[in-house]
Amino acid sequence: MGALPARLRIAFERGGEMGRRMAALDWSGSPAGDPSAWPPELVDAVVTMLRSRAQIVIFWGPEYATLYNDAYAPTTGGKHPAHLGRPGHEMWAETWSMIEGLFRRVHESDEAFYDDDHLFMIERFGFIEETYFDISYDPIRAEDGSIGGIMCIVAETTGRVLAERRARTLSALGRRLADAPDLADPGPLSARELSLPIDAVGALVVEVTRASPWTTTTGTSWSSRRRRSPGRWRTCGPTSRSVAGPPSWPRWTGRRPPSSRTSATSSVPP
Repeated sequence: MGALPARLRIAFERGGEMGRRMAALDWSGSPAGDPSAWPPELVDAVVTMLRSRAQIVIFWGPEYATLYNDAYAPTTGGKHPAHLGRPGHEMWAETWSMIEGLFRRVHESDEAFYDDDHLFMIERFGFIEETYFDISYDPIRAEDGSIGGIMCIVAETTGRVLAERRARTLSALGRRLADAPDLADPGPLSARELSLPIDAVGALVVEVTRASPWTTTTGTSWSSRRRRSPGRWRTCGPTSRSVAGPPSWPRWTGRRPPSSRTSATSSVPP
C-alpha cells in the first residue's frame, strides 16, 4: 500500500475495527484498488462512513467492491470480514439480482433511492432468512458528475416487521374464534386460519384435558412456501393428530405443566 492521504490515514486509525482492517488489508486482489490511489470522492465517502455510527456499506466501481463500517459488520453475519474489498456479488450472491436492480435504478434515475421495510432474502448464518431494512442508496459522484459507486445507509427492521405481522395474525385468529358458532372443536378452525399467513410456517393446535396429562393435537397446518428442519422441533413419545400435516413433521409429546391452559396454539419457533 502506498502513502495514504492524511484524511484517509486518520480515518483508518480512528475508524474502529473496520478502519484497522482496511489499513491492514492486502488490496492487490480487490477491484477497489490501492487506497493510496483512491479518487477524492471515494476517500470522502470512506471517511464519512468510518466515523459514522449508522450502518453503512459502500459499493464502489464496476464490480461494486464492498467497504463497510463497524455498525454494518453485524449485518453481514458469518460473511464478516472475509468479504471486505471483494465484489458485491460475492458478498450477497443470494440476492444480488435484486440489489443490482436497485443500483441500476440509481444510475438510470441519477438520484438516490429510499424505501421503508424493504424485503431481502439473505444468507448470513448458513441459511436463507427473511429480513427487512430501511434503506437509502445514495450515488457517489465523480468530479465529472458520473456515478462511481453507491453509499448504502441501512437500518434493519426485521424484528419489528415480523412482530407486527404475527400480532395481526394472532388478532385475526382471535376474532375468527370469537365469531365461531361452535367452539367444541377449535382445532381445524385454527389450523385453517394459520395456514394462510407466511408468518405461521407451521402450527400445531394442542388440546389438553384434565382427564389426560398427554397432549393431543387437534389440528395442524403447514405452509408449503417455506419449510424448516424437523430437527428444530423437540420430539419424544406419541401424540394423536386429527388433521394430517406433512410426513416430515415430528410427533410431539411431553407432559404439560399443571398451569397449562386447556388449549394452546403453537407456531413454528423463529
